[in-house]
Amino acid sequence: MHVYNAWLPPPVRELLEADPERNKFHDVVLEVEREWQLHSAESRFASLKWISVINTFVKARAELAIEDLELLVKRALDILLASSDNLFVQIQWSRCLVKILKKYRNSLSLIIQWKPFYRLIYDTHFKRRISYEGLALKQYHQDTIVSLVRTSRRFFPAGSVTEIWEEFRPALDDLSHNSALEAVGFISLFMPTKLEKLTETDRATLSSKWLEECLKLWAALPNSHYWDRQWASLLSRFIKHCYVSHTVDLDPYLPTLFTHILRSFEVPVGKSGTSSPVGRDISREIMFAFNGGMWAQPVSKYYAKAIVYMLKPGGPTEYLLSNLIDLLEQYYHPSNGGSWTTSLERFLHFLVYYFQKRLAFEQRSRSAGAVLEVNSFLGSAERRSFVKTLLPLIERGQYSKDSDMSETAASTASMLTYLEPSLVLPLINSRFHTALNTITATHQLESAVTTLALAARPTFLACAKEGVFAKNDDNQASSLYLEEFTETLVVAMFSTLLGMDANDPPKTLATMALYSSILCNVGVVGDVADGGSLVLPIDWSEWLDEFLSRLFTLLVHLEPSGQQLDTGLDDGYYLSSSTFLMQEGSFYHSVIELLFGRLTKPLYLQALKKLAQFLQNNVLPGAALEIGLLCSFAVFTNSAEAISQLLVPIMNSLVASLGDFPTTGFGGDDDSRIDSSRVQATLSQAVETSVTFQLNVLSAALMFAGENVLPYKALLDKVIFASFNAPSSKAPEDDQGPLSPSIFIPENIRRPFTTSIPVDNACLTDLILSTLQSSWSPSRVRLNSRLVDGVEAWISTKISAEDGDAPHWHIPNKEELSYANALLDQHLRGAVSSLRDVCKSNRQAESSGGQVQIKEYLRVLFLRIDATLRGVGSCLPDFDLAPSSGASGSKAKRRLNVLGAFGASVGDNKLREEAADTLHAACEYLFKERADDTVLLMMLIRVMDLVGFSATLEHNFWSNGKRLRHAEAKCLTEPKMNFITNPDAKNKRRPRWLVVDMVSLHNAWRSSRGSFRPIYAGPDLVPVSKHLALLAKDLLKLSLHRYDVVRKFAISALGKSLKRFPILVKDCLPTLTGSLEDSAALEESALGACKVLMLRPVLRHLTQDWSALSSFFRSLLKSAHHESVKAQSAINELFVVFSVRFGGLPSLSSATKNTDASTYNALVAHIKGMLSDGSENIHWRYNLMANGMLLLLLVQPVSDGSKPNPVLESRMIIAEQFLSNLSSELPALRPLSIIALLCLLQAWSHESLVAKAPEALKAKKELGSLSLKDVLIPIIQKQGFGGTIIQNLAFDHHYPEGSGRTGRWNGSRTTARISDLGLTDLMPPFTRDWPRTRTWDSGMRGEAFSVNSAKLFKRLARECGEVLVNALRGPLEEVANLPEERGKQCVAAEIIGGLLQSDVKCVVAAWDDWLRPTLQKCLMQATVESGPEWAACIRFSLTGKGGRGESSPVLRYEILECLAEPLPSTASTSLIAKRLMLLRAALVEYRPVPSQSKEGLLHAHLLREMTSSMAHAAPQVRENVGSLMCVLLANIRASSALEEQVRVQISDRMETESNLGISYPSITVDMNKAAVGRPAETVAKLQFIAASPAGFTAPMDVVASGAGDVLMATRGALEKTLGSELSLVKTATVDEFNKVLVEETKITSLRIQSLGGPAFGGSEASTSNSADQLENGSQDIKWMETVLYFIVACLKSGKAVDMTPTLIGLLHPLLSLQETSEKDLSALAKGTLRLLNWHPIPRENLPAAVKAVLEAAADTNWHTRVAALVFIQSFVYRHTYILSTKDKESLWNRVRELLSDPQVEVREVAATNIAGMMKGSDNEFAQAFREQTMRAASSMHNASKRKRTSETTPKPVYTAAAIHGNVLGLAACVLSVPYDMPTWLPDTVTLLGRFSGESSLIKSTVKKVISEFRRTHSDTWAYQKDSFSEEQLEVLSDLTSSASYFA
Repeated sequence: MHVYNAWLPPPVRELLEADPERNKFHDVVLEVEREWQLHSAESRFASLKWISVINTFVKARAELAIEDLELLVKRALDILLASSDNLFVQIQWSRCLVKILKKYRNSLSLIIQWKPFYRLIYDTHFKRRISYEGLALKQYHQDTIVSLVRTSRRFFPAGSVTEIWEEFRPALDDLSHNSALEAVGFISLFMPTKLEKLTETDRATLSSKWLEECLKLWAALPNSHYWDRQWASLLSRFIKHCYVSHTVDLDPYLPTLFTHILRSFEVPVGKSGTSSPVGRDISREIMFAFNGGMWAQPVSKYYAKAIVYMLKPGGPTEYLLSNLIDLLEQYYHPSNGGSWTTSLERFLHFLVYYFQKRLAFEQRSRSAGAVLEVNSFLGSAERRSFVKTLLPLIERGQYSKDSDMSETAASTASMLTYLEPSLVLPLINSRFHTALNTITATHQLESAVTTLALAARPTFLACAKEGVFAKNDDNQASSLYLEEFTETLVVAMFSTLLGMDANDPPKTLATMALYSSILCNVGVVGDVADGGSLVLPIDWSEWLDEFLSRLFTLLVHLEPSGQQLDTGLDDGYYLSSSTFLMQEGSFYHSVIELLFGRLTKPLYLQALKKLAQFLQNNVLPGAALEIGLLCSFAVFTNSAEAISQLLVPIMNSLVASLGDFPTTGFGGDDDSRIDSSRVQATLSQAVETSVTFQLNVLSAALMFAGENVLPYKALLDKVIFASFNAPSSKAPEDDQGPLSPSIFIPENIRRPFTTSIPVDNACLTDLILSTLQSSWSPSRVRLNSRLVDGVEAWISTKISAEDGDAPHWHIPNKEELSYANALLDQHLRGAVSSLRDVCKSNRQAESSGGQVQIKEYLRVLFLRIDATLRGVGSCLPDFDLAPSSGASGSKAKRRLNVLGAFGASVGDNKLREEAADTLHAACEYLFKERADDTVLLMMLIRVMDLVGFSATLEHNFWSNGKRLRHAEAKCLTEPKMNFITNPDAKNKRRPRWLVVDMVSLHNAWRSSRGSFRPIYAGPDLVPVSKHLALLAKDLLKLSLHRYDVVRKFAISALGKSLKRFPILVKDCLPTLTGSLEDSAALEESALGACKVLMLRPVLRHLTQDWSALSSFFRSLLKSAHHESVKAQSAINELFVVFSVRFGGLPSLSSATKNTDASTYNALVAHIKGMLSDGSENIHWRYNLMANGMLLLLLVQPVSDGSKPNPVLESRMIIAEQFLSNLSSELPALRPLSIIALLCLLQAWSHESLVAKAPEALKAKKELGSLSLKDVLIPIIQKQGFGGTIIQNLAFDHHYPEGSGRTGRWNGSRTTARISDLGLTDLMPPFTRDWPRTRTWDSGMRGEAFSVNSAKLFKRLARECGEVLVNALRGPLEEVANLPEERGKQCVAAEIIGGLLQSDVKCVVAAWDDWLRPTLQKCLMQATVESGPEWAACIRFSLTGKGGRGESSPVLRYEILECLAEPLPSTASTSLIAKRLMLLRAALVEYRPVPSQSKEGLLHAHLLREMTSSMAHAAPQVRENVGSLMCVLLANIRASSALEEQVRVQISDRMETESNLGISYPSITVDMNKAAVGRPAETVAKLQFIAASPAGFTAPMDVVASGAGDVLMATRGALEKTLGSELSLVKTATVDEFNKVLVEETKITSLRIQSLGGPAFGGSEASTSNSADQLENGSQDIKWMETVLYFIVACLKSGKAVDMTPTLIGLLHPLLSLQETSEKDLSALAKGTLRLLNWHPIPRENLPAAVKAVLEAAADTNWHTRVAALVFIQSFVYRHTYILSTKDKESLWNRVRELLSDPQVEVREVAATNIAGMMKGSDNEFAQAFREQTMRAASSMHNASKRKRTSETTPKPVYTAAAIHGNVLGLAACVLSVPYDMPTWLPDTVTLLGRFSGESSLIKSTVKKVISEFRRTHSDTWAYQKDSFSEEQLEVLSDLTSSASYFA
């Protein structure tokens, strides 16, 4: 049994033993099983009521039978999968299943199929739905189903791995299509990787070959966050499980994995930006499904997980991780924060998290004796190495400006301290002293104190445990460490007292956390002679005195952010505190609780005396709750002593103060004494402030008084009556004065007399706070007597009852219950009786004084009732809600809720019922006599809430307690792995007082859940008490009140009532709908009705009941008479919220099928009639709303039967309405109608609907028509239909003047209209995102092109055929003559795109007739503004069909041929550029198949044309030429790859058949035919290669859609395919083309450089070039620009991976063009290089890339050398793990050589490179460079010194460049460690400083580097300077000191 249940109060435990919850849960499962029926919609909805019960049992940590859980999971899956038409049911059961599968994952034995989940996700979110669901509901459904799949993955059957991989792997062949993104998302989501549970087939799939393929696929799509996340998630799981099974050797793949990891941290390197400028757009549905949602995890989590599980003794992972940390360390520093900080912070957190998790697993495996590869387990050496590696990150991040980073650094330091305290504690200790003692680091004190607080417990344990700090390689004598750490804690206890400052809340809270952490470990606080602890040698008396003094000073100066009257139902409407001491995350209450609970008696008396003196001398209303908390814990520790010294003086003072004033007689002691004249006499302002403060303190302090206060009950009664009878000096409307705080006196007295309290508790942290926030249950804990080496032992929350002593609970005795009942009778029964008398007498006072008297009297009565109910809570029995036993027998009486009770029962349910009836009468009285008195009405609502829902108080107490305990639980938690004391790896540990406190909270939660909604076994429904029904009716009436504040709180209380008993919704709906449709209803009534209708129980009921939905829709449509802005805004908001949360239409119940169908038809007819009769007279909002309702109603399942179905007829009416709306003048209506028609057309063609009504199709004559065609054609045939649609839809593409293109209609609305027309904005998507292939240029997408419109005309063409085509022909031909009409041009593009994509015969026939000429005319005359829309039209029309786009449109080649027609020679440059743009948009949708020979020839001719246009005069033409060349070459390469694949498959098949005896004639391919001639001129070469038909395609007789068809072709066709030169020549031709392109680019770049003169690498003669040379140079520049555009297109289009060899060949020319005399060319080259910097180069291409870079670094032009060095910075950083040693050495040598380059700029950049390359590099390179540089610098310095002393001394000759180069080398060494102080750094810095006497250039370099060194080491200079000698410090001082004027 869980400790939360084992330690419950004895009465509750007895209830659990008498009626075990295991049996109850079994009955719940049987009820679910009994009610479930497969084809019954009613049973699906009926099952929802059991979900909350099941969740409660799981959350209660009850012991449940595994058999019951397995049966429940199976049945829940059946319900979920059978509810595909209702997402709400699926969401609820999915959430329930996720909780069960997570909690019991290791115990359940289940087999869950994966394909139903896949079909569910795909059909719901990746296919067009046949029903409308709200956007919010659909997104939440996606998140919950994805979470369910993740939790179910471990239960997939054997063979699932292979099935899933084979299902989705083919889609990864074409990475340009979105189907590849979908596939990798599904693979990452579904594929299980736990190898020990897989079959041999699955193990064969998850092999090293599979891992290699995954890594290759991962690298094929670089710079995509989504792509990286999916592969990282999958492979991290695989690596984790592979670590356990050891099936794959990961070492060969580590460099590649670490390369991906390093690239994922987008940090600035050199001059490159922080994020890649190249990316892959992810479609909406893919992003929501796999890359977002509530459960999205940062990708750094997966990388940290992979790294931790790749660690092994002696493996290379440790070295690679060290290099990674070395590279990232500088970005953790506070001065280097940025957008990358979050990912780095998460990386550090998860590294430590998974490392601890792995250690715990290994420790459990060792303990259990599991048969595992123990050799892979980590030992102490690996543990120490890991901790040592992470310490630099913690040191840097501890003082980060990002709060998350600093908190993570502190928490990870604490966690690592438990693993290796000898490594971490010195760091924590030194940083604390630095922050405490130095001036420059005082701002770091908060973080240092927080870290020390988190590490306090491991510090205590380490100091108390022998052998932890034994001598080793990193530590000296252990005694020194022990003394140092202990002294640090003592110093911290005193020195941080000054940190308690009211003006510095963060530092104050950190100080409180430190004290809380220390007090949790030291045990008894006090002198050793008095029994105090020996753990911390401190003078506790002195510290206590100083602490209380600082605390009192803090309280005096505490300034609340606000003291306000909060009339909220949950938090109370009394004076409350909002100071930082009482907010979440404050340790104030736990510090006070622990301190008073653990003081020895002398110290307790000392503290009590000081506190009493403070109370006597101060009145602090703003800190009343804080002081009350102090008193309450003092009372709890020693109630007898504290009551006499603290409370009795306060009570006597109150009686004396209030006794001097007249009394009102409202207190209940004598109603006959009520006198209106006495009300006029009030307290003075000063007295009232003092009394209010004392009452608040007293009410808080009495919470734990218990039976010890009974001797003073007479005095208490006097205080209570005096406070209720005291008149307030403030106006009654203020609702303040003594009456408000006095309410807590009876409340807090009664609680300890009725509730169960753990009496051996030293802490109750949040009771007072939660009490004043409407919580009432106490919680306690005691000091743990068990010690570990003198330190208090913490316990686990999962221990059994025998593992620890259960707390002793205070059970109220008879005397306490008697006094509680007396108070109950006096202040509840008496107040209720008095209230009833007031309501019955209906007395009214004529005078104003009488009015005040009645109001004050009612106010006090409500206060007395409120206080009493809040005090007893659920201890006062609830209403009788048990169903009658009837036919169900005794079993119907058995309650199936969890058990819980928070105290002894007082009173009876009759008293609660009496109170409810009286409040009902009071409500009627107030409405009649005081309807405008908001104060009384709000008090009435609050009391109603308490009477009706007592469990709310306990639930609020639990939720507030959990929230406030979160900070303590986070700080005071000992992890599983604690190598200091007990590394058993079982559970986490917490202080015992905290565990007992959580037990008390758990008991409160049990009590609230057990009484909130009773559930009984059997079919009988739980009736609603008539008293509750009356209260709900009154709350509904108050919800429609004229005052907003009354409505607000009434709606809140009503919402609880409806949530508890949803059956009440049905009774409320007539009133709510009547408030909307009744013309006599007030505006405020409509506002309240809208708010109530937006409550979730109401919305849920509307989607489950046809009558309610019909009434709701009708009332909305009849609410137009509410004309105010507020009312209309509320009505619109209601409909939008309903639409967003819409969960689907109610199902047709088998019992009420005919009634529901008739209701549906009547509703549709009513809405249609409203729109038809006078739509012009309807306000546009209601017109839009009515059509929106039709959209919600348009999909209705078709029932079985042979008779004509009226539902189908109604749906046809809806279709007719929406098609007519396309001609509407209302702009917002047209997009709505397009969406509706798309959904309707899809639904009508759905196979399931047709299959369900076969007989109805036969009854066509009786029904009229079942085809939408017969409904749509008459509308389309109307005169002017096509022109009207084009004209109206053109307005939806309006472009405001001066703002350019703003997109389609949805993006062009003003802000004011968005709030009014939110329905269209918040609709879920009904179509897939388009385009489905990669887009890198907005010109290929069309900013204003509406995909919905294009798809609508596509489906209309398929439905109506020739009628639609003929109707649109004339209008389209007219639009072709109006090129300046942007809107019409865009609509025409959408229509033509849809028609061409439809593939219907009439469109094919119209192509040659009129469609092609019209299209050509539109394309040729299109303006620059409308060009992108026509490009989108072409792209849409050529988009491939099917899930992977493998099926081409019928008119594909005809459209390509139309676009490829040559232009006349007189064509303008804009027309040429437009043609190229259209061709590029068309060819992007290319799908390579072997049979497309025509397109191959077309590609060849286009490529030849592009080569001849590379030097075109127009820049826009050159840009399009370069982009189109990229597309053409990529398409040709894709065709080659596919045909080669087909060739291999055919060869394999022929070889197989040959082995079987089937012979084939020999096939010979003449390779000589593949030879390509090489004319002298480059352009001729390129044109020759591109024009060779054999080089690209050859006619093929095999007509097939893929490789499978080719394999099945005839033998003759196979021979022709093999005999063709296609597969052999194509790839060779493309490679030859690229080779020639690279060669000519190199030559051209040299010619361009020669034109620039000496400044740019040219000769002197180049400054006087002839006209011909200038003309040739101009042609070269244009040609080179085209090449650069080609490179840009390759990088942005994602084709760069395949074109990497070409890009490497172009790298040197690109670097040489960074600085030329042509500024435009250089700017383009710089932009291109920025893109290339982010391109990852595969390992096999790295040698060629290194060679190209080295060539550029040795270029004669120094600008090229600088560019090469800049490129090397990011190149080496991003490829550091996969660069070979030889390549690294070559790069090191070249950069080192450039340190002595003649050009200063080259030397400086080389030094920067060296500094960066030394980070994370191989030690031998960095060390050798440092040693060589130091030797050379020393030699130079000595030579220079000898030169100054003696001219005759022989000396080597050093040039200025050589000296400056060595100085820069020293500077690189210094700057490579900006924040550390390695042993070699002092000598290096000193030697560098000695060069300050050289030339001005060298001196400037030295001073700049020394200045940077001082800046980066300033925060830690206090202790880092000890590494320098006095002489060295003197040298630094001379360099950094300012020159004196008098020197």
